[in-house]
Amino acid sequence: MTPLMHALRSFYDHLCDRLEASAERHEAEVARLRAALSARSGKAGGNGGRDPA
Repeated sequence: MTPLMHALRSFYDHLCDRLEASAERHEAEVARLRAALSARSGKAGGNGGRDPA
């Protein structure tokens, strides 16, 4: 692997890691907001009667 290819691969891996971490943070925030909304609306299921799909 040439030095340029190695650098590009490292950069790509770094971007993928950051994207995955960002997605995990967003999923956690969505879960937190859904739990808060569920608690405010008094619905134990949390989906408001909607199909979760």
